[in-house]
Amino acid sequence: MASVPFLWVLPLALYLFSFVVVFEGRRGRGWYSPRWGVPAALLAALLMAAGLSVSNGVLDVSLAVPVYCLGLFVTCVFCHGELAARKPAHAELTRFYLMISIGGALGGVFVGLIAPRIFHSLYELPLALVFVAVAGLLCVLRATGLSRRWWLALALSASVATAAIAWADWLYIRLLDHDLIVMQRNFYGTLRVREIDDNGTRVRRLLHGVILHGEQPVSGPERNKPGSYYTRTSGVGLAIARAQQSKPSARLGVIGLGVGTLAAWGRKHDVVRFYEIDRDVVVLANSYFTYLQATPAPVEVVLGDARLSLESELAQSQPQQFDVLAVDAFASDSIPVHLITREAIELYERHLTDDGMIAVHISNRFLDLQPVLANIVAATGLSARMIDDEVSETDPRADSSKWVLIARNRHTLEGGIIGQRGAPLRGQAKVGVWTDGYSNLLQVMKTTPLQALERLVSSLRDE
Repeated sequence: MASVPFLWVLPLALYLFSFVVVFEGRRGRGWYSPRWGVPAALLAALLMAAGLSVSNGVLDVSLAVPVYCLGLFVTCVFCHGELAARKPAHAELTRFYLMISIGGALGGVFVGLIAPRIFHSLYELPLALVFVAVAGLLCVLRATGLSRRWWLALALSASVATAAIAWADWLYIRLLDHDLIVMQRNFYGTLRVREIDDNGTRVRRLLHGVILHGEQPVSGPERNKPGSYYTRTSGVGLAIARAQQSKPSARLGVIGLGVGTLAAWGRKHDVVRFYEIDRDVVVLANSYFTYLQATPAPVEVVLGDARLSLESELAQSQPQQFDVLAVDAFASDSIPVHLITREAIELYERHLTDDGMIAVHISNRFLDLQPVLANIVAATGLSARMIDDEVSETDPRADSSKWVLIARNRHTLEGGIIGQRGAPLRGQAKVGVWTDGYSNLLQVMKTTPLQALERLVSSLRDE
């Protein structure tokens, strides 16, 4: 679920409203009918299963939210409608509703406590879709009062839909397991380490869900050099190079460890301090990647929420005096909003040296975070420039990236190559200033549901 404040209210409301639909209306007999409920549930389950397997498992958030919310409602109406149809006589209603409550509690226990321990990934959703399809098929097979021709047509359609849902789920599971070295799951999601062939070079990647958290060649002279979004031409690369040119020892802070790529920038007398909330990320970065061990710089890793850790350090009169503080936590559609509010930027600024910079990585396929930072910078009196680094043909390991560099005064950003390549930020009045009390991800989405659907169809056609 995307980190939109109170978005969880929507699926919860749809789930609860499905009970109203099936237990109320039409003189207490509910509005549900298997004649339309079963086909609708099969279609909804098929669309959700297809959303898992198409486009390499990445469905645009502007399309995913309506598809899965509508799918949740329709399948709940089907399941609860069939349940309501089996409602017993009044004398047994207390036990009936008690069993419904116990079933809901057991489902919560399974998803919250059992599934994370028996599954290495989020398999309960594709399994639930298969169960919905099988339940729909059984309802069709047990249907009465239909002509033989209609019964055969419905049974055949339900069988095909069930098989298609199972196939789409199988494709999704195969996608997760492809080129897999290790996969594990915790409270924060699913982590996978994959090793693939990238234009003749074996590359190891760390993925959180479907979001790339970093990569590294398995061997060769480029193995321990910064690549991907962190090359010398990237925004964070330019900021670190400027700090290292002016000081014999630089202090670098990084919010979000990934595979530890930015440690490759460290020199012998530098210090690289990472803030990482997920302990498993630290273990994988040390076990399957070598950036943290290969750097000559001392490396410090602080476990816990980065903002809380930075606030605690200030409370203890321990400002970190960073020359560069890189904030690299906004690559997915599920961004930690509390790390990109006005209060967060002001907190980062208090941990900088006088000529230090905050480097915020805003490359994101779903969200345009540029106006968010532009409005915050304008409200706080800071200065900022954006470095848009396109793919370089001379560096096959580089990826296109967008970094926003923020400093206390504009003179810090005007000199050298940063002044030449940096562009002013583009603000939007409607976005407003994000604070701890206000944010709106819907206003910074790059695509509408229709545009996302058109892009998805185009990508499938190309494949």
